[in-house]
Amino acid sequence: NLNGNNVSSKTLCPDENLILSITGIADAANKSFEYRRGGVVINTSSSTIFNVPNPSGTANYSAYVYDMPLLGGNIDPAACRSLTNSVTVIVLNDVNVNLAVTGAISNTYCSGDNVVFTVASPAGTNYEFKLNNQPLQNGPSATTSSTNITNNSIVSVIVTLANGCTASSSVTLIENTIDSVGSITGTQSICFNGQPTQLSNATTASATNASATISYQWQSSPNANFSADVTTIAGATSQDFTPGILSQTTYFRRLAVSELNNKICSSPSGIVEVEVKSGPGGQLNLNGNNVSSKTLCPSEDLILSITGIADAANKSFEYRRGSVVIHTSSSTSFVVPNPSGTASYSAYVYDMPLLAGNINPDACRSLTNSIVITIAPDVNVNLAVTGAINETYCAGENVVFTVINPPGTNYEFKLNDTPLQNGPSNTTSSSIITDNSIVTVIVTLANGCTASSSVTLIENTIDSVGSITGTQ
Repeated sequence: NLNGNNVSSKTLCPDENLILSITGIADAANKSFEYRRGGVVINTSSSTIFNVPNPSGTANYSAYVYDMPLLGGNIDPAACRSLTNSVTVIVLNDVNVNLAVTGAISNTYCSGDNVVFTVASPAGTNYEFKLNNQPLQNGPSATTSSTNITNNSIVSVIVTLANGCTASSSVTLIENTIDSVGSITGTQSICFNGQPTQLSNATTASATNASATISYQWQSSPNANFSADVTTIAGATSQDFTPGILSQTTYFRRLAVSELNNKICSSPSGIVEVEVKSGPGGQLNLNGNNVSSKTLCPSEDLILSITGIADAANKSFEYRRGSVVIHTSSSTSFVVPNPSGTASYSAYVYDMPLLAGNINPDACRSLTNSIVITIAPDVNVNLAVTGAINETYCAGENVVFTVINPPGTNYEFKLNDTPLQNGPSNTTSSSIITDNSIVTVIVTLANGCTASSSVTLIENTIDSVGSITGTQ
């Protein structure tokens, strides 16, 4: 029999015992047995049971039954024998379970990580996962996960194969534990656009595993709880850190970074605050108007003024073109001399008056809004004169005046400052011109600006025509 069953053939799983047993004989105590694999005796015994060690592959098993007990541990040569039935046994090969782990590197994870376990192969009909020998999942899914892992936790899986056998695997997890994040100091107050002093290490960080490597990474945020807008500061990886110029209150923390088996974990220190004291504020206006951009005609003034500040008499101001200060003043108004081109104008408003004509170095400042101002270029008006040569005409002639360019939306002609024509036509004429008359034109351009030109007329006057004689 095979494992107590009368069968002619049987397939066994790799972990099953192959136990041959002989039944149906009398006075078994006075018998002896030779168990065979194929035609080779693999065990000589006085027992009716034999557990075949390390069976593998496919083989035919049978036994000789002798009618006499062993003699000196061997078959008695005087004994007679009979051959049992044979049983063909197939022992399936071991199947290796490929248990893949994601969310961890080299089976190393960070506290709180969700680690995912997936049987990549072989395919099975059921997957029984356990965490530290406690049920984790048991069902048809080849994957499971957990966040409740502790250091040296063991996750195992038993895969039920299509042939009814099982195969198993397990993995031991290592937690990359930061047992102390360290601490930092450096809470302070500075002016707007000031630079803080160094934020310093108070105590260093450490990891539980001696093989772990500790490093640091500084972060900043405008939010005290670091709930959003968190910036990981490039290159800030030392125990200490000096921030750059700040324009708003900013909070800093230092991450303790532990690397173990190529798995990087981090944990934040406490937070230090760098308070940026607000300047006086202020709204920058252009020619009394709150605008973000404006095009001015060449003839217009560019007047910057600052409103919306309290106690202006105890403030000071730096007016800027781009990032260059063009005027330092105690006045809330400044007329920019000779503006041209396109530029962005803004102003620093300081919370203290000037000191000996200069900005007080102890003053805090705020930056106003900026205004992009474009000065339209001067336009030359080409005023053509026909009916005169070199602006010289004869008495009574009709002289025609035409604006060749630029095109405009309106043309206002005047003769000696007296209206001659005002409308969309770019041409006019007159025959009532006197010597040294001045004809001017103001052209209204499409951008709303104006350009002008004038011409002085010279009359070629014959004040005496002379006389002749010779009547006969």
